Amino acid sequence: MKKQSQLTSFLSVLALLGAFILIIFVLVPKIRQLSDLSNQAKAKSELIELKKQEIESVRQASALIKSAKQQVQTLQIAVPDKEKTEEALAQLSDATASAGLELTSIGLHGAQDGYVKISATVFGPFDKVIALMGNLEKNLRPIRVDDYTVTSSEGAADVSTTLNLSFPYLPQAVVTASVSAQANASQESTTNEE
Repeated sequence: MKKQSQLTSFLSVLALLGAFILIIFVLVPKIRQLSDLSNQAKAKSELIELKKQEIESVRQASALIKSAKQQVQTLQIAVPDKEKTEEALAQLSDATASAGLELTSIGLHGAQDGYVKISATVFGPFDKVIALMGNLEKNLRPIRVDDYTVTSSEGAADVSTTLNLSFPYLPQAVVTASVSAQANASQESTTNEE
């Protein structure tokens, strides 16, 4: 019985020693490995979040660039870098038609001082001439009415109106000077920062 108790005690100590060795050589490395994998997963998760933020920033920048391009295109229509007389005539024709007037004559007077000069004679009711003036005011490309003359026949419901108009544009010399001035200012600020 004593031998049996000693054998049981020996086996218990041996089992305890085996469990201790198992814990030290198997479980502790596995726990460290799991901890390392957990840290790697956390780092990759943070990296994924960072990349998602970068992607969102790129999307926002792309939307901003697209918006800026549309604004530049709108500005190029509003104040083109060339005379674009045909475009001015089309805008005048559209404004006249939408006011319900008849465009009876057009005179082209060339370009000077950054303006395309056009004269136009329209025919129709006076209230529609007022509507035309509103259309010209709302036009994307600004139109300056230099002067106008309204004539009517006695007892006639319609009037004949002659408009002298100026459509602005940026002459190439102005555009070149502006770009040069911006480049010089940029160079000076860079030099001053150094």
